[in-house]
Amino acid sequence: MRKLVIALIIVLPMVFVLVLFSSANLVSISVKVSVNGIQIFADGDPLPEGEALYVDMADMKDHTVTAEVTPANAFEKGYTLESDAQDVLTISQDGYITALGEGTANVKATSKDKGFTASIPVVVTSSKAYGVDLSLYDSEGNSVKMNYNANNSTYTVSGEIAAGTYTYKVDIKGGDSKAYTLKAEDDIKAIINEGEQSIMLPFSGAVSLTLEVPDAIKNGMLNQTLERAVNIDIAKAQASSGMIVNGVPDGNTVLLAKGADKATMYVECEGEPQLTGEGIASVRCLVHGTNTQPQALSADESARAVSDNYHKLEITLKDNIVAEELQATLTNKNEDKSLPFKLSFADFDFDLRSSIMHGQAGEYDTVILKDTETAIYAVPAVELQGVEYVWTANDDALSIKYTKDNRSSCVFNATKDGEYKVSVQARRNGENLGEAKQLSVSVTTKVNSVWITNATDVDLAERYTVGGKKFSGKDNIISNEDYAIKIVVSKKGSATPSPNDYEGIEVVSSDENIATVTMRSGKACLDIKGDGAIEVTVRWKYNEEFGGKATNTIKLNVVKDAVEVSNYPELRTATENGHKVVLASDIMLGTDEGGQILSLEERQQIAAEHKYKSTYNTEFYNHDANRHPEDAYVKYAIEFTNDVYGN
Repeated sequence: MRKLVIALIIVLPMVFVLVLFSSANLVSISVKVSVNGIQIFADGDPLPEGEALYVDMADMKDHTVTAEVTPANAFEKGYTLESDAQDVLTISQDGYITALGEGTANVKATSKDKGFTASIPVVVTSSKAYGVDLSLYDSEGNSVKMNYNANNSTYTVSGEIAAGTYTYKVDIKGGDSKAYTLKAEDDIKAIINEGEQSIMLPFSGAVSLTLEVPDAIKNGMLNQTLERAVNIDIAKAQASSGMIVNGVPDGNTVLLAKGADKATMYVECEGEPQLTGEGIASVRCLVHGTNTQPQALSADESARAVSDNYHKLEITLKDNIVAEELQATLTNKNEDKSLPFKLSFADFDFDLRSSIMHGQAGEYDTVILKDTETAIYAVPAVELQGVEYVWTANDDALSIKYTKDNRSSCVFNATKDGEYKVSVQARRNGENLGEAKQLSVSVTTKVNSVWITNATDVDLAERYTVGGKKFSGKDNIISNEDYAIKIVVSKKGSATPSPNDYEGIEVVSSDENIATVTMRSGKACLDIKGDGAIEVTVRWKYNEEFGGKATNTIKLNVVKDAVEVSNYPELRTATENGHKVVLASDIMLGTDEGGQILSLEERQQIAAEHKYKSTYNTEFYNHDANRHPEDAYVKYAIEFTNDVYGN
């Protein structure tokens, strides 16, 4: 709201009473009482300052925001309601909220008479998943364009893409658990590696995937499964040998771990491929069932023969291979073409992965949410059969649950925030494979929303103005002082404005030449260095990793040498000393520090001795074609000789 300077120099109270009589009737005059304020309610109750209305989409409860104008006998009691974040929630004019997604929205009520406003923040969370998105990336990290059809919940890759290996990202909206399954209609045509979050697409043609999220909200119902279909068309690649190996035209290398006795590769070609060479004991073609030692296919394996051109080769190696490289030949029997081929061997190694990794390579740092199951994977750099993994944590507060027989993946869950260490040892045939890997795990509580509770409503001005000086101390001395931006953080459905709860909260100034900002004791302290317009953004630093929307921005006009004043004596002192002033509240001229009206003699003396001019800062009007600089000026009975910034 705009702060007002109200001139009260000479007050002449006058009371008019008008009663009309006629010979037989008493005639009264109807008076329309205007609105002088508005109060807003959340679920029927007023909210304390700094609080918000919390809406959990999984509660399936009705929530309302309503308002009442004052006085109670006002002629026009109507008001309108609006949400400033339509992607978070919408609100009907009878006050019912429809939650659409997690985040914070300010709901504002505006009286139809006089335009008085009041607003409250509404924090929308969801303890159950309510949406899911899938992204696909090529080997260079470029996003693969996909079109989404909401009517049938289907992603379709735009055009044909090349065969090869792609990475994917699943973004689950809402819910504490991020569990999902991604599976292929035909697991020969799409080989999904959960640990690497990768999909090998070795063959041309159509590929169908299904993404499922359990225990979710769907169509307004709980305990549903969210499903997304994914349709991909793989282009037919050209290869001089006529063979595409693991999605690579003329691919000629398979990397294995030293000591490996088996390997797998995928070949697309017309007819049956054959792999021969030193160190190879046998090769089994899963599609055709032809190898150096013929063997019949089971019914299940025969069902995989979706095309005569698609082949999965299961390679068995001879014992005690010590060479670092074996030479072989891959032959396309139908076309009488061959391709020199290598089986290369390297020391076994593995990486630790989760959907959220931090730090430089080799640090293996990850962050997980408190009381939320998070999958961690041991991902081998080279193929080696028969490896098992042993996981140990340094604190019982971090539990580990294995999800695969060889323990290559597990689920972490922590009951308290903190830093933890996890050791992972790879073993094969009862022996350790190299040194154990160390994983640093940071556990944090999810931040649902952050919002700023400073009053920033404005009328004529485009931005709320703050000054770099204030009156302070018992002697009311003008001194430099930071401007405090008060922040409230919502974690797990409760507002927690305690300094201990601001871990992970970042505060950023849009222009540090004008003002810098730091977090101190739960407040963002603005150190004003110059004049101009800035934006201060408060956000949770893990928004991107966890699909959060915990962010809020305040727009300010800052004036380094302006003095913030809250009463008439401060206003008078600042202006008499030639300072620019910022009105921190409504000020009635001719009053004392407590707002009591001075005597008539004192006010007459002030009017005789001082002439002031009050203006609004005009620079924000010059860019708006619908406004004119003169609109920024407000005329008062008393004029000020210097700049007055009225919010």
